[in-house]
Amino acid sequence: MASNGALRGLKDTRVPMFITLFAYWFVGMPVGWYLAFPHALGARGMWMGLIAGLSVAAILLFARFWRSSARGRWPDDADTTPVPFHT
Repeated sequence: MASNGALRGLKDTRVPMFITLFAYWFVGMPVGWYLAFPHALGARGMWMGLIAGLSVAAILLFARFWRSSARGRWPDDADTTPVPFHT
């Protein structure tokens, strides 16, 4: 996911790890199980649960990135002069 990579660039890795843990294991898997077994959707239900978990992760990670970038949480070395590359 792009937001996860962008947060990694902002040196924010711990909270996104917990966000993805929550989204996959506490949203995606229970929704998938609920759709697969009690509603007898089988593998389609598990895939729907995976989609639900990925959607929750995408929304929460994007919200975290939006708030972090709006506050100006950039790495300390972001304001230094870039090193020119040679061709």
